[in-house]
Amino acid sequence: MSRSPSMPLAAARRKLWSAATIVTAIAWAYVHYGSRPQLGIVLRTVKPIIIVVVLQAMWSLGKTALRNTLMAAIAIGIGELCLGQHYATHVR
Repeated sequence: MSRSPSMPLAAARRKLWSAATIVTAIAWAYVHYGSRPQLGIVLRTVKPIIIVVVLQAMWSLGKTALRNTLMAAIAIGIGELCLGQHYATHVR
């Protein structure tokens, strides 16, 4: 039985969607309840877990989507642009 070439991409999309849903829920909780000291402790504890979930999703998607040097170069360039914009607007 042959597998469809889009199967790994579909699995990566599911992982990325799961990570995005988790991060969105935690971001919502932070915006609405972040000023409460009790939740602040919980959110600081969960932060490393969120980072790991996002990095795992990015790694999985990257292994699937970045199959050649051109795609990898484009992804790195976009990442640098995003980080540069973040530092230009938020870090002084």
